[in-house]
Amino acid sequence: MATKKETQKMLNLLGRNNFVVLDIETTELSPTKGGRIAEIGAVKYVDGKIVDTYSQLLNPEMKISNKITKLTGITNDMVQGKPVYGQVLPKFYQFINGFLVIAHNAKFDWNRFLLFYFEKVGIHPENEVLDSIAVFKHFCPGRRKYNLDEFCTTFGYLNKNRHRAFEDAEATGECLLELKRRFANEIPVVKEEPVPVQPVQKVSQPEIFVKRVKYWEKKVSSTKLMKRQYVNINDKKNYGTVYFDIPTQTWYNNNYPGEVDFSIVNEKVLQFLNLNSTIELCSFKN
Repeated sequence: MATKKETQKMLNLLGRNNFVVLDIETTELSPTKGGRIAEIGAVKYVDGKIVDTYSQLLNPEMKISNKITKLTGITNDMVQGKPVYGQVLPKFYQFINGFLVIAHNAKFDWNRFLLFYFEKVGIHPENEVLDSIAVFKHFCPGRRKYNLDEFCTTFGYLNKNRHRAFEDAEATGECLLELKRRFANEIPVVKEEPVPVQPVQKVSQPEIFVKRVKYWEKKVSSTKLMKRQYVNINDKKNYGTVYFDIPTQTWYNNNYPGEVDFSIVNEKVLQFLNLNSTIELCSFKN
């Protein structure tokens, strides 16, 4: 059961009218066991009205099981040729940056998956997060279920394409607005600053130094060869490894303890190796 402090924080967040509702579809239940994000959908609200939307299939770089295809309708053919998460998440972060994030079961979508993979691309989001399940439980106690289907039934929304990310995000947002209308007298009015229209600021980090670059490859199947450039970097306080995935030409954080601006890392690596372009980095071997 939520404490009074937790409940008040939840109500204060619910009182906001500028937020992004998001949903994801995944290949498995845990990223630590190999689960990847296969789809992201989101709806942006300003003053309680939709101002922008986001929908993106991702190539999970693994086979989607028949079980997941049956549940979501997402097939292996649908994700073939789509961008990988390292290419998608930096752009998606621009979409959500500065906004309250809302998800139905945020512990799964946000805490378990998105934060895990944001860290892999050098991003540590500071968004405040509201779980619409907690909101649903607070205003409609005593239910046996609090899943999205029950949320939609309770607040009169027909979701025609369940278990697709954008449609589920849209359903969550519309149900939440209806809940706010029905229980308006119990939800505080929160005064918000105007939404700034500005590009995402680049990561502010100490000057980094490249200590070592090592080419690595591994044959994972008869048709797939993993190829990477592993790079040891450090600043005055931190030390860790990042890597450049050659097939997708995408940077990832391996274990560097902090945010990373990979445009700077890429430039530093080229200087360290005396190379002229990222294309040359793809061909570098030592």
